[in-house]
Amino acid sequence: MDDGYTCFDTDISDGIATVTLCRGDELNTMVPAFWDELPRLVREIDASGDARAMVVASTGRHFSAGMDLSVFTGGGGGSGHEVGRVRANLRSNVLHLQETFSCFEKARMPVLAAVQGGCIGGAVDLVTACDMRYATEDAFFCVQEINIGMTADVGTLQRLPKLIPDGVCRELAYTGRRMPAAEAKSVGLVNQVFADHEALLEGVQAVAAEIAAKSPLAIWGTKEMVRYARDHSTAGRHVPARRHGRVVHRQGRGPGPQVRGPAAVRGWHRRRPLSRPGGGSRRRQSPAAPSAGRNTSSRSPRRTSVPLIHPPRPPKCSSSTAPSSRAASSSS
Repeated sequence: MDDGYTCFDTDISDGIATVTLCRGDELNTMVPAFWDELPRLVREIDASGDARAMVVASTGRHFSAGMDLSVFTGGGGGSGHEVGRVRANLRSNVLHLQETFSCFEKARMPVLAAVQGGCIGGAVDLVTACDMRYATEDAFFCVQEINIGMTADVGTLQRLPKLIPDGVCRELAYTGRRMPAAEAKSVGLVNQVFADHEALLEGVQAVAAEIAAKSPLAIWGTKEMVRYARDHSTAGRHVPARRHGRVVHRQGRGPGPQVRGPAAVRGWHRRRPLSRPGGGSRRRQSPAAPSAGRNTSSRSPRRTSVPLIHPPRPPKCSSSTAPSSRAASSSS
């Protein structure tokens, strides 16, 4: 694995990858190098297959003070550039920032965030993209963007409402206040609160070890389905099930079909013979012309539940026209 990272330290042992923000003296602010290194590091760990769980930790007093403003002020083009090109460049930059944290969701293994101290601004975007969050008693969360006249547009406003109640999310986003760890746990933002940083790391590593002991394919499939269900209704639940059915199939041979997914199950049921109440079976046949030389007149007509429609009766004759009609018939 590449060791040329300036913002992160990485350690992989016992199937657990620990990614640590290593700029504690600078409050682990997210400088431009951070946004380039994080997705590359996560994809590298994911592709190696050496880790079954990932822990995102930090050093120093605070987890992270959020985005460094040099991300927007550096290389964005000055007033001498054409307005449309400047705005297009800004949009491309924002999409790059959003994709940086989406790499946690796309990774095959679960990602656990261990938060100590302040989790401010862009750090909230980071931890909401993780699968689970744990914190120390002195930790707090703050949507800082509103306090400097900005809108949080890197993922907080999209992910946070699906983790905590809508009204609480709006309060944090509108006021920019600090949410302490105890309140974060009560609303479901964090899973557990620990006394100090050392206890936090030990507890999160224990949870990661328990996850790493499970089947990595089963964990991956579970993560995919939970993520899909978060963004879709239950009406679309068959989509990940089909994808999962192509991977998982029944082992061994025995009576019955070798099922390889929901589509195969439906196809097998269509091929099953229709059972009769008195025993035996009957297959549905397609209509075809009778073969030559085969007597079909003795066959009984096919039963149907549709009532027969009789031809219309001829109209009744009046009394004046009846004799002439009988005479005409007798003469013929």
